Amino acid sequence: MTTNEVYTLLGVEDGSFKGYPRLNFGNTLLCVVKMVGPTIEEVRFAKVTIDGFDATENLLKVIDNLFFDAVILGGISFAGFNIIDAKLLNKNTGKPVIVYMGKKPNSQKMYNALKKIYTDWEKKWKCIIDLGELYSVKVKDSEPKIFYEIVGESKEWGFKVLKYAAMLCRIPEPVRVANIIAKSVTQNC
Repeated sequence: MTTNEVYTLLGVEDGSFKGYPRLNFGNTLLCVVKMVGPTIEEVRFAKVTIDGFDATENLLKVIDNLFFDAVILGGISFAGFNIIDAKLLNKNTGKPVIVYMGKKPNSQKMYNALKKIYTDWEKKWKCIIDLGELYSVKVKDSEPKIFYEIVGESKEWGFKVLKYAAMLCRIPEPVRVANIIAKSVTQNC
């Protein structure tokens, strides 16, 4: 990446919701923020079912006809355990998908929770294990490492994009902005 290179990135985060009792199947929003460099170009929303399995489909609908270089997800699980299928997202958009996490995920704990609570746990778990290798990097010298998985590109390219997107802090700016907007518009949900 040269110093002049600018990426068009989509950041995805979910809004607030009541998570208990589990399997209440209410709704919340996914917020998609399109940023070119530090500029917010567009904000879109998709309704998703809490603990459902419609996040991938609804995200694909809402980003249809957008131009972008990559999608950065604020995790793999939204609206409780509504898992996004990053491989399907990559396949349908033809663009890399980066799954960003601020702390190392506990795969065993997630597996146990999915198996205990959901009848469709195997489909949800497959989306998680299909992501492949988990990487950790420092994108800001003064801040802790981040963790990520990437579909459709190399780990080096993913690191380059995450370092580029860490404008104010280690959180990719499109994800950080999507989180702020999503939580603001759903704060009473």
